[in-house]
Amino acid sequence: MHFFNNQLTNNQVHSPNISALRVLEDTTTATLLSAAISPFDLVITQQDLQLNTAASDHPLFYQDSQRAFFVKPEWETRLNNYGQVISKNRKYRFLPFYHPYTMLFIREFNRDGIDGLLNRKIQLQPQNFPPANNFNFNSYAPTVSSIVDSTAQTDIVDFSFSGANSIYNWELFFHAPLMVACRLMQNQKFEDAMTWFHYIFNPTNIEGTTTPQRYWITKPFFEYNSSEYRKQRIESILSNLELKENEYQLYQWRNNPFKPHVIARYRPVAYQKNIVMKYLDNLVAWGDMLFKRDTIESINEASLLYMLAYELLGDRPQKVPTVKHEELTFNELENKIDIFGNARLDVIVEDTLLPVTIVPPDPGTGTEPIPKLDLFYFCIPNNDFITKYWDTVEDRLYKIRHCMNIAGIVRQLPLFEPPIDPAILVKAAAAGIDLNSVLNDMAAPTPYYRFRVVVQKAIDFCNEVNGLGEKLLSTLEKKDIEQLSLMRSQHEIELLYAIKDIRKKQIDEAVESIGGLNKSRELAEQRKNYYDEIPYMNDWEKGGVALHTVAIVSEIAATISNTIAAGIHLVPQVHGGGAGALASPEVLVEYGGDQPGKSASKFAAAFQGLGTILHAGGSLLEAQGSYSRRDNENRQQATLAGIDIGQIQFQINAAEIRQVIAEKELENQELQIENAKAVDDYMKNKYTNEQLSNWMITQISTVYFQAYQLAFDMAKRAEKCYMYELGITQSNIIQFGYWDSLKKGLLSGDKLMTDLRRLEAEYISQNKREFEITKHVSLAQMAPLSLITLKETGNCIVQLPELLFDMDYPGHYMRRIKNVSISIPCIVGPYTGVNCTLSLLKNETRMDATLSGGAYAKVDENDTRFKTVFGAISSIATSHAQNDSGMFDLNFNDERYLPFEGAGVISDWQIDLPKENNYFDFGSLSDVVFHISYTSRNGGGQLTDGANTQIQDNL
Repeated sequence: MHFFNNQLTNNQVHSPNISALRVLEDTTTATLLSAAISPFDLVITQQDLQLNTAASDHPLFYQDSQRAFFVKPEWETRLNNYGQVISKNRKYRFLPFYHPYTMLFIREFNRDGIDGLLNRKIQLQPQNFPPANNFNFNSYAPTVSSIVDSTAQTDIVDFSFSGANSIYNWELFFHAPLMVACRLMQNQKFEDAMTWFHYIFNPTNIEGTTTPQRYWITKPFFEYNSSEYRKQRIESILSNLELKENEYQLYQWRNNPFKPHVIARYRPVAYQKNIVMKYLDNLVAWGDMLFKRDTIESINEASLLYMLAYELLGDRPQKVPTVKHEELTFNELENKIDIFGNARLDVIVEDTLLPVTIVPPDPGTGTEPIPKLDLFYFCIPNNDFITKYWDTVEDRLYKIRHCMNIAGIVRQLPLFEPPIDPAILVKAAAAGIDLNSVLNDMAAPTPYYRFRVVVQKAIDFCNEVNGLGEKLLSTLEKKDIEQLSLMRSQHEIELLYAIKDIRKKQIDEAVESIGGLNKSRELAEQRKNYYDEIPYMNDWEKGGVALHTVAIVSEIAATISNTIAAGIHLVPQVHGGGAGALASPEVLVEYGGDQPGKSASKFAAAFQGLGTILHAGGSLLEAQGSYSRRDNENRQQATLAGIDIGQIQFQINAAEIRQVIAEKELENQELQIENAKAVDDYMKNKYTNEQLSNWMITQISTVYFQAYQLAFDMAKRAEKCYMYELGITQSNIIQFGYWDSLKKGLLSGDKLMTDLRRLEAEYISQNKREFEITKHVSLAQMAPLSLITLKETGNCIVQLPELLFDMDYPGHYMRRIKNVSISIPCIVGPYTGVNCTLSLLKNETRMDATLSGGAYAKVDENDTRFKTVFGAISSIATSHAQNDSGMFDLNFNDERYLPFEGAGVISDWQIDLPKENNYFDFGSLSDVVFHISYTSRNGGGQLTDGANTQIQDNL
């Protein structure tokens, strides 16, 4: 073993123990795995320079080419029979630190999709999937010093509390499907939500396993048995507080009461209850959606869903009578309270329905004592959320079985649903809209408010959508600005670092410049010193001048000599002498051409010598002049060198200043970098940062889509009011597809607003005045048998045929009720009311002015000229029954529709006048009069002729 990047590495190069995992314990070596796979690494903590587990309790990691394990040191204490410690041995627990089936999950998902991944078999028996996994930890030959955790013995899909990969398995096989199912349920995709619920809990599963295990798909839920469920009951936990696991669980429960996942980790049955409750919510919501559609087919579907929920709920929990116990004060309870704030007490069981264990009779007295029951002082409260499920499901089933709608009103439904326009389904499918949403919209009841009110609300909602869209766009822009600002900040920091390098180079440049200038100054000083030290003449030149001077002196002397000689040559030559011993003196003067010639020659030589002297003197003077000029030049060069030295000194000073400036700029640059980093940190960590923008985008997008759905639903209601008030059967003004998910729904509100304005314009252009007629129908004249039935039983059914109205205005069609009032002539006492309920059971409207094959009357139930409405029940309750509309103040401009408004006059009515609730003589009841205010349109001559013919045929 040797260290490599803080890892004890066993490889082919350094391999003192090739196939065994050994660790150092004090001065001994302990073998943990006798057959470790080589090469392998043993990763230790940074504090452990040498692996000595006897001195350290730090865990470590074992990793080879196939698997990795978390190795946790533990102490094993051995006791004798007297409970005394015999010895303590160091043990090493191996826990898996790898996921053995990641590639298997990916392969099954790619091959079979979600169904291939989220199934029970892959969780329970993953080793059976090809290629088979037969790993067993015994292949490592663990020694007695090793403890193999149950999750490490073989490769499994681990869901244990302490498993390194269990959180991923929980997320994959439980939390993710649950989140998807809940989100689909919120979006009313109930069938899709049920599919995702079935990846966790499937009560429709018919596999041959035992119940309730076969209903659970997630591995830990499937493996729980009855004993596990009993252990997780709150009563069991409170009854076994001495257990360490229960004590720690209650500690977490008390300290994290609002963190359900913390509690559910210790009590997974809480997850199971949550799943069942969510599943029931989905069934009930799905059933309610179908029930509100209020057709025979949808109600049959809803009843099946309600029955499934009813079967899941089982029998309603029985209420157990409260056992009376002595009331205790806090001081009396203080010493009995456990860690969960509860206390045990013995309660005498008498006159209760609880099954108890009978105590044998006391042999001393022969009497049987009253049994006692060990209970908690504070009882466990009932779960009202669960009991509400029984109330809801039983309520829905009761209404279906008694021919009621979801509001509890009895009505009659048509045998078949109205035909569906295929074009609407095609448009919805092209826009990506769920067909159930379209069907629900088509089956939605007429809104309670008029078009002018609903369309205004739709516009208000649409304005809110536009506002949220602007906020979303602004937040997206802010996010982009934040990202751009962060990018600029990062780029600025990078640029500042680059400039910092330049500043450093500038300092280096200044230093080098100063060095160069110093060298230049040294050069100038050297030049100045050189020129300053140059003498006027050097020794050789001085010697030359001396020799020239001597030569000139010699030349002067020679010239003078020649001049003297020339003068002497002009003197005549005199010869003197005597003859004999006693000769007389003799003088001979000789003067001739020889003497003047020699004299002239000497004078010439003298002049020549003078010229030579002059030449030599001139040369000497020239030499002295050149020496003087050179000396002056040297002095000038020395002076210039001195000036250069001064100039270079100034340059050095300037360079030193530039160096100081560069150093200051470097300091400023570092300060700028620190400031830029501070700005960057602030921009990253400020409250309104990119993360907040992302959060706001998520929240606004959610609210934006919900607001759009509300606005769209309100727009569809406005369109329905538009169609209802104008008698239009189809309208394509409000369409699907405003929301574009690729563009986050931007401008969807503007598109919807445009169509709402179109809807308003169409309403204004088509809302022309129709005939307004009031019809008084006397029951005594039209249906006397119904009047007799009413007087005898207190209720009756009245039918108003089209013939009744054709007799007044033949050829009219689109007869629709505006208001219905009722009068019941009878003798009543003062301040005595006439308590009557008038209900509309069925109504029919002739929608166009055409004849079907020359026939005026309705041919059959599929006759498209007539619109029949079943079940849209509306009722009024009378007070005085004198032209009583069932309203405090009859206002035709009411924001809401009046009772029966918009229904066809061809109608069936039910009158309920219960005798037990009316305090007058029914014998005095002489008639029931309907006051029907309705609108109609003129169908033209052909329809009028058909109506007259029909009247004649019937009368």
